[in-house]
Amino acid sequence: MKRSISTALIAALAASILLAACYIPSGSQTASVIFDFGGAPGVRAVGDTGTFDHARVYLVSAEAGTENAFYDFGDGEVYAQGAIAPDGTFTVEGIPTGTWNILLSLGSLETGTAGGAAETFYVQKWGESGAVAIYGGENSVSVGIADNPFTTSDLLFGKSIVGVTTDGGTVYTADSEDAYSGAGLAGLSESTPGALGDADINGISMGLDAVQTTVPYLSTTDGIRYFSTGVLAHGGLAGIPVLDAGAFDNGSGDTIVYYQREGGFGAANLSPGGSSADVDLSGVITGQPVLDFEIVDGAVDTVYFVTKLGSFALGEELLFGTADDLDAVFDLAVFFDTIGGTYYDITSIAYDPGGAMYIGTSGGMFRGTPTGADPAFALLVTVPGTVETVYDMIEVSAAGTYVAFISNLDLYVVNTDTDGLSKIPFYAGLPGAVSAMAWIDDDSLLISGSEGLVQLDM
Repeated sequence: MKRSISTALIAALAASILLAACYIPSGSQTASVIFDFGGAPGVRAVGDTGTFDHARVYLVSAEAGTENAFYDFGDGEVYAQGAIAPDGTFTVEGIPTGTWNILLSLGSLETGTAGGAAETFYVQKWGESGAVAIYGGENSVSVGIADNPFTTSDLLFGKSIVGVTTDGGTVYTADSEDAYSGAGLAGLSESTPGALGDADINGISMGLDAVQTTVPYLSTTDGIRYFSTGVLAHGGLAGIPVLDAGAFDNGSGDTIVYYQREGGFGAANLSPGGSSADVDLSGVITGQPVLDFEIVDGAVDTVYFVTKLGSFALGEELLFGTADDLDAVFDLAVFFDTIGGTYYDITSIAYDPGGAMYIGTSGGMFRGTPTGADPAFALLVTVPGTVETVYDMIEVSAAGTYVAFISNLDLYVVNTDTDGLSKIPFYAGLPGAVSAMAWIDDDSLLISGSEGLVQLDM
């Protein structure tokens, strides 16, 4: 599989491919697209990235009124995939005529070493045509191709990974049944805790235990459990299907863990005899109401929640019986949906230990500084190049040099020193549907997803 390649190689290589399109002779409004790779595909040995034998093609509309809509090849499948023919061509038939942006992945079908999917498409190279007209007769289009920029975990390739987190150089990750840890991507091995029982793993995160030691947590279908043992972090969390969690020192020697679940969110004091509280939102909203949350550990401990009912900040009131129902939450919450006089649907949030807060919205990604006891935002500015984009998650590197986020399926990385913005398309080698991201240091990003775990070196 692919080993490490610098992001500098994202620039299109000198290689190109030839695309030809023509009508099916019946006169119907469909066409065939023929990709000519200029020679027969090689038989690829595992670990050799010199050749490829399969292609995957996505069509994205470039027509006015349907821009960015993916073409459905049938049964909801948004790509055509198959083996490259012995003459070095790959043909896609039955495509409607019109203006399309053609996205191309080249690679092979492989399996992982930990029981992953039988055949998962491994991307070696990728390319994009830009807007091109598909109509009667033959049309040639040159498509620049680039190498997959990611290092792929051989162990986890093809497995659906629910999350990833790091502590120094140690990586912690998991699928729904098993946990893995090790020194870096190459050092991972299975380390499923014995006391996990029948609980399924939903996610993984770093936090503090009851004695203020930084540890990884497993968010499971049966509460929050310590990664090392599988034991519940707090008895009051038993039976709660936790999706995500985080913890901090409240300044008085107690560890406070916050979590989100389907239908609500809550908190618990991990000290012996500590209280817990759970806020149920299922009566007013369906599905998963909490989209994201961030804990800011400081002079005033604050948790910032991004929910379908609005985005707001709460302090430790959640633990002391004063915010254990929806009305009380809204009475105590400080909302931050309005930025510069404009209301935004906030989709994600992240905190830079240097003091900046990043907010992903329906109108761009903003950054600013939460202000002390009043958790509002000051000096918010739009991150260059991110207007009118939707965000699923944001992760800030250890020193704050880079900010990574998933947006409209693609990966973006902002260099905070230069405000430079890099885009890495989803079809360039991201591991399926992304579940989580974590920085292993200030310039190496881990990304987990439905097809494994990869690393991007800046």
